[in-house]
Amino acid sequence: MSPLVELAEKILANAKKVDAYTNTDKSQPIPAEVQQARVDLLDASHELKKAVVEPESWLNQLYYGYTDIVALRAVYTLKLPHHVPLEGDISYEEVAKASNVNEQALRRLFYYAITINLFTETRPNHVAHSATSRHLVNVPGAFDALGMKLEELVPASQKSIEALQRWPQATEPTETGYNIAHGTDLPFYRALAQQPERARRFGNGMRYFTDRDNCDLSHLVAAFPWQEHDKPDFTVVDVGGGQGGVSMRLASDTKNMHFIVQDLEGTVKHGEEVLPAELKGRVEFMTHDFFSPQKVFADVYFFRWILHNWSDKYCVDILRSLIPALKSGARVLLYEYEREDAPETKLSRKDANYLDMVMLSCWNGAIRTESDWNRLFAATDARLVLKGITRPPGSAMSLIEAVWTAEKVADP
Repeated sequence: MSPLVELAEKILANAKKVDAYTNTDKSQPIPAEVQQARVDLLDASHELKKAVVEPESWLNQLYYGYTDIVALRAVYTLKLPHHVPLEGDISYEEVAKASNVNEQALRRLFYYAITINLFTETRPNHVAHSATSRHLVNVPGAFDALGMKLEELVPASQKSIEALQRWPQATEPTETGYNIAHGTDLPFYRALAQQPERARRFGNGMRYFTDRDNCDLSHLVAAFPWQEHDKPDFTVVDVGGGQGGVSMRLASDTKNMHFIVQDLEGTVKHGEEVLPAELKGRVEFMTHDFFSPQKVFADVYFFRWILHNWSDKYCVDILRSLIPALKSGARVLLYEYEREDAPETKLSRKDANYLDMVMLSCWNGAIRTESDWNRLFAATDARLVLKGITRPPGSAMSLIEAVWTAEKVADP
């Protein structure tokens, strides 16, 4: 069987599995085998496209990829999804009047958007929602996520190579494409904090991305044997843990272990205010800057989505700050996206590469590989050793586990 036919057979087999599910009761969670069939179907379809499309045509798609941004900017800036009724349709003329844009130009923008699965034309001169454009209206944060990408991240990415040329050995969070694009000497989050509406949009957009099934905390629960360590004298320090959402979830899934959430003063104060009464005594909050020496002796130091925002230089500083409190066998758990050590061509694994480009453009951070983590731990201290990396089925994130191998608490 030729490779092309083999791909087509794989597509057909997985399409049958997905199609069989479409005729079942949707009130139940999607079975894992159906989710996997969807992933395999998309990956095989992508491989088939690469095998069939000629180099000239493939390059042509890349050459004109920027035109997607033109249509997406129209969708966001003109708030087009909000002008189209959730059910039924509306004339281009009516949308043009509502958005104060020339009808002919608006129609062209809609026609392009339809080619990328945003909207559909149900009858001549009228536009209606596709499932994708309706999602932008119905799902909280989706529209803000689009704006966040277009207004914050796209300009930064367009200046990322200029930043690399200006600062060839850049490790600072102020030497990025974001700083050039937005004309600021401040790091990303500090610059954003000066613009309340932009900060609001960014927060909503991030919540949208992290509320997906593949980011659900159930995957973190599955990635580590929390139940085996569920004892009253077992302590987890949630470093940079925000308002304690992760610790609260883990505390709810266990009965005895103790959690200390560390973050900046205003953040932990709010965490204390929203802590459920039944978790008081097992979850507590502490003001702490993760660049400062750690003062709490614990069994686990947990970092969720922290280190990807920092260059290696600062990651080493963050990890070294733990050393004064580390005892033999103490674990450092990092919950992060992870890239492969070799180029990854599967469409289903491209998210990590998307995010890696964002980290480069906005923070001089990185989505790291196993080799990167080994190098980072070695640079921190030879006694901090990578034990393993776990990515549960269906999870976007991996749990990176390192162990402190010294026989006693380290000297500061």
